[in-house]
Amino acid sequence: MQFIRFGLLLVGIANYCLVVHRPMFGCDWSVTEPLDGDSIGMTLVNEVGLLVQQSFVDPKRLGVDWEREVDRVRLELRDCHDREIAASTVNHLLSRLNTSHTQVLTIDEPQLYELLGVFSLVPEMHENHLVWLKENGRERLEFEGIGIRCERVAGRWLVRHVLPGTSASKAGLQVGDELLTIDQQPFHPMHSFEGKSGTVVAIKYNRPDEDFRTIVETQLVVETFDPVTMYLTANEKSTCIRELADGTRLGYLRLWSYAGDKYHEQLKSILLDGSLSTCDGLVLDLRGAWGGASLDYVEFFLEPIATVNMQHRDGRSVRIAGRWTKPVVLVIDETVRSGKELFAYGFRKRNRGPIIGAKTAGALSGGSLFLMRNGCLLYLATSRVFIDDEDREGQGIEPTISVPWDWKAQGDRDLQVERAFQELELILRKSASELPSPLK
Repeated sequence: MQFIRFGLLLVGIANYCLVVHRPMFGCDWSVTEPLDGDSIGMTLVNEVGLLVQQSFVDPKRLGVDWEREVDRVRLELRDCHDREIAASTVNHLLSRLNTSHTQVLTIDEPQLYELLGVFSLVPEMHENHLVWLKENGRERLEFEGIGIRCERVAGRWLVRHVLPGTSASKAGLQVGDELLTIDQQPFHPMHSFEGKSGTVVAIKYNRPDEDFRTIVETQLVVETFDPVTMYLTANEKSTCIRELADGTRLGYLRLWSYAGDKYHEQLKSILLDGSLSTCDGLVLDLRGAWGGASLDYVEFFLEPIATVNMQHRDGRSVRIAGRWTKPVVLVIDETVRSGKELFAYGFRKRNRGPIIGAKTAGALSGGSLFLMRNGCLLYLATSRVFIDDEDREGQGIEPTISVPWDWKAQGDRDLQVERAFQELELILRKSASELPSPLK
């Protein structure tokens, strides 16, 4: 039996390792090697149990209780041939470790393809991913969908994010909508759209209101998403400008993914030369999707060592801008994880501006990917991350102004972003009032 392991720090692209991970038997407690006749459930719990024993970051959390729980799950999944049920059961087991970057994903989930897309920025990893996908009946890394991120809440599929510019956005889907059916079949985030790219599907969903739920039916086009580029597109399409009566321009950018230098270079291009370069201030939204940011990215928003101006022969002077030194307001919530939390930590430590929203996830561990049998993948915390000599796993970053996120109150009104714009406007008005009066 052989596992392929891919190590990645904080879902970033700075520290990769690529090794073949071979099972090592003779542990303190035995793990049965999966046999060809084992059920999907039995194979999965055996593989995960072994990998956790060998590679999990904190062996002290493993012990008699863990061994007993693994044995219990073995019995529960002995005859389970449903991949999604097996993964759900094993994830419940992994939740006992109370550590981020620790879960099983399957080829039935869009998040698996997105995560592979993050790791695929290294070419040799991309090739291994394609081989593994083909072995599990998938020909490519792309997947079909409508541009939403869902969350299973009390047995219901609720829309948590709608990516800008996608068919879901154009059709008017909103955060908090409960997804019911696609083409009269129960909604599933993957199966509802497989093989339907470019075709029109009928969607039925509940729109939560204050006093009742409104059933909405509409049609939209299924799209194919490349997880390597989909969030670059979403970042770009998220930008907008609010112009006040006095001509002040407030910019907005949502970094759906900040997983590496490609995304940071995109941010710099948008702010220095692109659509938001003429804005007087910025609301920077970190919520949702993937982390991966480097702490060094905060430097882009700090004062440079010196200002540089070029003066032409005709007297024109051009300032060479390499950083964004205008006012910034940050938006965070519990979906801000890992590298994005590093960024938020540095932003707050440098007192760069207000931070609006809710406490971040506290997901600050280094994770590795293990490609397993039966279309399952284990994302496992394999290293600790210390910030200023402190292990901040489980702590999260607190906002300076708390605005809780509420499923029911959300809809088409984003209360956290609205408050961020209010704060940005106050900062700019205060700055304007403190400017010296022109001489008369």
